[in-house]
Amino acid sequence: MDRESALALGLTLAVILVAAYRHAVAPPGVAPLADGGTQVTATPDPDYDLDELLARANPGQGRVLYLQCQACHPLVPGERSTRGPNLAGLLGRPVAGDPGYGYSDEVRALEFRWTPEQLDRLLRRPGDVLPRSRMTMLPLGRPEERADLIAYLQSRAGG
Repeated sequence: MDRESALALGLTLAVILVAAYRHAVAPPGVAPLADGGTQVTATPDPDYDLDELLARANPGQGRVLYLQCQACHPLVPGERSTRGPNLAGLLGRPVAGDPGYGYSDEVRALEFRWTPEQLDRLLRRPGDVLPRSRMTMLPLGRPEERADLIAYLQSRAGG
């Protein structure tokens, strides 16, 4: 085996091992359930009060932020997408609650309903809320931006 092939093989194995480790270790806030599923619990961030941010949130700015989401997530009730579940009526819905979307087995095994706190966690650290999900997104780092997006989703037919 030549040097380039050996390096490529080594890099491939390293990537596989890192990916396997990430999926074998439960992320913070994810606990196994007796039936084999997992429960995700919202953990508050001590640096801000989400209720206070939501009270001051700007849904118009949230609409602008939603433009990043709309490529995969429709917001019109009944509209379907093969890339992501419909977000219309998201708040209060079970995590895998869009009947028209094919969720991964890992996401279907989760048992929680979408709340502003869960959405905040998702937008802050997606992998902590939806481990092994097919969703790819960049986290929103600023709590105010997350609150704006959540307020926009709340303003659209209950989220």
